Amino acid sequence: MRDCGMQDAGFTGNIFTWCNNRDAPNTIWKRLDRFLHNCEWFDLYSRTTITHLARAYSDHSPPLIQFGNGNESNIKYFKFLNLWIEHAEFQDVVKNIWEEEYLGNPMWTLHQKLKKVSTRLSSWSRETYGDIFEDPKRLKKQIEFLEQLLVEDNNEDNRINLNKAKAEYT
Repeated sequence: MRDCGMQDAGFTGNIFTWCNNRDAPNTIWKRLDRFLHNCEWFDLYSRTTITHLARAYSDHSPPLIQFGNGNESNIKYFKFLNLWIEHAEFQDVVKNIWEEEYLGNPMWTLHQKLKKVSTRLSSWSRETYGDIFEDPKRLKKQIEFLEQLLVEDNNEDNRINLNKAKAEYT
């Protein structure tokens, strides 16, 4: 690695990226993945981070690689959630916005209504459902904790608790 000017990029999360999912004492834990970078990469993308995510669906921890140079801004995109349709207030929220009058070119009017609907639905969702991403985040952290606990003490209770958390996350 040194001869090629490469260095390990480091990581956060569980040290192991793979497990054979066998019961003790036949459990094998390994760090199979390693991410390398050189000085040129680091100069361009100084905010590179690697996170070993929880092994929720597989025997392998998926890596999350985020990189940036510090000049980028976070753009928050609108996401339509199908569960909104089933809520009693949903159609009224959309209808009230859609019926507002806008003067101007029909395409501009459509654009304004879509912007307003997306903004209103986002705020309505937060008011009605709260942060829907909070529970999955909590479960991911729980899975990571339970994986680490299983690495330290591979017993049946720890395996059961981890499998329950994975099932709930799924």
